[in-house]
Amino acid sequence: MQAIARCEELKTNKFLLSFLAEKDLKTFQKTQKEIEKQKEQLKARPFTDLVTFSGTAKVYIQAGGPSSKFSQQMNDYAESYQILERAMI
Repeated sequence: MQAIARCEELKTNKFLLSFLAEKDLKTFQKTQKEIEKQKEQLKARPFTDLVTFSGTAKVYIQAGGPSSKFSQQMNDYAESYQILERAMI
């Protein structure tokens, strides 16, 4: 538990916090469905909409620069990964 409290990603994870705090199974399952719905919405966002622990931050990329090429490749990678994930389910 102490390691979880030190880890930024885990200590702010809605699913984990709900799992640890919720006593009612039906309420937990409802929260789980809401979190899954949010994850699906986030997958549809372009890389330029960066989601951080404190909220959403806009990412500005210079056209034609290295970060522009990386952004496009990251979008392509994310799309192909989602296609593979859906095919495996």
